[in-house]
Amino acid sequence: MTYKRIILCCDGTWNEPQNNPTNIVKIARAIQPMAEDGHHQVVFYDQGVGTLGRVDRFFGGAFGMGMERNVLRAYRFLVHNYQHGDEIYCFGFSRGAYTARAVVGMVHALGLVSKQQLHELGDAYRYYRSTPEQRAKQWLNNPYQHNYRPAIRMVGVFDTVGALGVPVLAFNHLGRSRIGFFDTHLSPLVKHGYHALALDEKREPFAPDLWTGEIQPDQEVEQCWFAGVHSDIGGGYPRTGLSDTCLEWMLEKARMLGLSFDEFYLEQQLRTAPMQREHNSYTLPYRLLAFLNNGAYIRRIYGRSDETAMGIRVHSSVYQRIESGYYQPQNPDLPATLADYLASLPAGVQDPAAKVVAKDGRERRQYPRVTAKTDADSARLYLSTEAFECQVLDYSEQGGVRLRCSKAMQPGTRLQLAFEKTGLRQAVCVWQRGDESGLSFAA
Repeated sequence: MTYKRIILCCDGTWNEPQNNPTNIVKIARAIQPMAEDGHHQVVFYDQGVGTLGRVDRFFGGAFGMGMERNVLRAYRFLVHNYQHGDEIYCFGFSRGAYTARAVVGMVHALGLVSKQQLHELGDAYRYYRSTPEQRAKQWLNNPYQHNYRPAIRMVGVFDTVGALGVPVLAFNHLGRSRIGFFDTHLSPLVKHGYHALALDEKREPFAPDLWTGEIQPDQEVEQCWFAGVHSDIGGGYPRTGLSDTCLEWMLEKARMLGLSFDEFYLEQQLRTAPMQREHNSYTLPYRLLAFLNNGAYIRRIYGRSDETAMGIRVHSSVYQRIESGYYQPQNPDLPATLADYLASLPAGVQDPAAKVVAKDGRERRQYPRVTAKTDADSARLYLSTEAFECQVLDYSEQGGVRLRCSKAMQPGTRLQLAFEKTGLRQAVCVWQRGDESGLSFAA
């Protein structure tokens, strides 16, 4: 059967392809025009809101202005190019993930309008943005009820957020009123849904929008948590070890469904490093916002208590990092160990990636550790103008140390460590339990 693949790639707020490329840019550039199986692959790329100058940068980032334009561009491309039997793939990052999911929502609510109706897309979008109750009142005169609704082969998104770009609460509510979903259920049109999520993002305006509800019998859905903050998942930083790890996970899902990529390009671009240190996005403005909101926002693995998140997974690299002793995420509902995580999976659900780590995780640390065998392995911590004696439990000359100390340290505390085996090193506390702490050496 002759068909083509249509790939919609929607980037996030303020992401411009000429800068550090995001995962969406890399996907768009890597798609082969002709797949190995002989099918054409047609790509649409949209660089997102807030990329058309200073005014657009502010209003698009702060209020979500431009979202309608971006959604309709992608939807219009689909109407212009879709032929019966074509496969549809949608990718997005951040607010671009919102865009990709909104396009799917439009297809679910409206179907594909005819090309003759494209001049009425404004009305169509308003219908899509109306509440389910408002739509129900129009069911007798619904102009879209007979439109064809094609299946969506794959939706692959990186850290979907209702992010607003500026840490101001009033803007947050204004933006959500313009672009927020009425519900976060995954359309039954979607056959394969994959969502990469950031464990370590603490900015409340960047709260993730998980898919919720029940997985249909003909659907495969995975929402997988990775170490890192928002752009460690979707890309955009100069250091791409974490985001490339997420990208490789997503690419493998797409390959399994038939997409063909320029593997030479990807080999040149990707530098996966799941043990790379996560970035710090929790800057002063967001700390002030957290102070006004009575504390830092911590993401919950399973979403809100009043909703059921679909297909939750934790990537194997998260437990590799925890096992190294130098990484301890703060998420309260994250299973503490790999064994706990595997036990938490629903009956019949397999997670092969996690089982690989269960077999040989201790041999896959980025840096080998040396276990202290005597009380002679003592060290001194210098914190501001104070000094504290401590006992080193194990250490790595490149990575960091695990130690026992009477001084309680909060994760994120920066200090100096004087230890015979490693010398005087700058370090940061990454976890603390009882009188034990994990320190990571500063790069």
